[in-house]
Amino acid sequence: MMISVAEAESIVTQCQPTYPIEKVPLERAYGRVLREDVFADRDLPPYNSVAMDGIAIDSTAWQQGLRSFPIAGTQAAGDPQQSLPAADACLEVMTGSVLPQGADAVVRYEDVNIDGDTARVADGIAVEPMQNVRQQASDRQLGEKLLSAGYRLFSPQLAILAFVGHARVKVDKRPSIGIVSTGNELVDIDQPVQPHQIRRSNTYALQASLNRLHYPETCLYHLNDEHESLVEGLREILNRHDVLLIGGGVSRGKYDLVPSVLDKLGVTTQFHQVRQRPGKPFWFGTAAGNTLVYALPGNPVSALTCFHRYTLPQLQHSAGSKEISRECAVLNSDIRFLKSLTLFRPVKIVRKQEGTIFVEPVAYRNSGDLAALADSDGFVELDAEVEMFPTGSIVPFYRWT
Repeated sequence: MMISVAEAESIVTQCQPTYPIEKVPLERAYGRVLREDVFADRDLPPYNSVAMDGIAIDSTAWQQGLRSFPIAGTQAAGDPQQSLPAADACLEVMTGSVLPQGADAVVRYEDVNIDGDTARVADGIAVEPMQNVRQQASDRQLGEKLLSAGYRLFSPQLAILAFVGHARVKVDKRPSIGIVSTGNELVDIDQPVQPHQIRRSNTYALQASLNRLHYPETCLYHLNDEHESLVEGLREILNRHDVLLIGGGVSRGKYDLVPSVLDKLGVTTQFHQVRQRPGKPFWFGTAAGNTLVYALPGNPVSALTCFHRYTLPQLQHSAGSKEISRECAVLNSDIRFLKSLTLFRPVKIVRKQEGTIFVEPVAYRNSGDLAALADSDGFVELDAEVEMFPTGSIVPFYRWT
């Protein structure tokens, strides 16, 4: 029975497993989903920190009229805290160093004239308490939450983790993903191609998207449209992976054997066929051990669309991500669609204005028109119950990865 896009999305969501947590070295955590809250192990900054190269003084002395200060030494970053020997003295200080004991202000080198062992504050320069000083705990206090579980780790988050001493970090365990192409007409990209053959492309596109999103455990396979070959091949591949992406063999043709083979292998059909274009033959099922199987249509636009619409959001959910949000775009031109199917229309971004994305359709013939995607940035989702989407309509937008 053919189901709606909303029903298909709901079923995929209900079937998603939660992938376990693993602890990895910080240098391997980039792009992963954090699975623990992270707290400050001390105040940030942990001490009154000099914010500019210059001289550290007691601002009271300046307020009392003193402008020239004998230089008593240098406080470098990384050195233990020194002290002003007298209220009318100064220490040269470097950015990041501890503010010397007895000093409460830093005057920039640009505002000071140094002559030998004496520093003179230039005329017209005002000095106030805690000037050019990052005060202890002004950013965060000991025990304050710095990072929340459920968010992906990029360079700022990794810097924070390093700053608080997390040499190892709890993240989502990445699933092992098998990507299978099917079809006697397909040959690999480094093989001679006959007039009746085409080169495999879907598997490389899916693998590239997964790698970009930091799913490195992917394996590519190819199986011919022969019943026994599919049975033996898919049985072995199912035992190896947590997620299986199969391209082709899911329509109603004589050699579309994938659904029946999966049924023979004990994979439970959750749905087959969705009221959408492209990608109507899309099949989804579950196997023992929480293995998810996405049998995508063989046409490249259909395969990529179903993958971005259903598979990638499921992977994010299963990783424990809290960053899942549907992006929207504004149509820059009219789109009319007469079929009672949800339309996934490839589009390109034509302009951005105050954070709003404006898109318009790319020239596109059918779900086999892979070359058309080179001019696109993603696709919009247009409701099945509406025929006319005028310029200015706000619609869901999915970017290619």
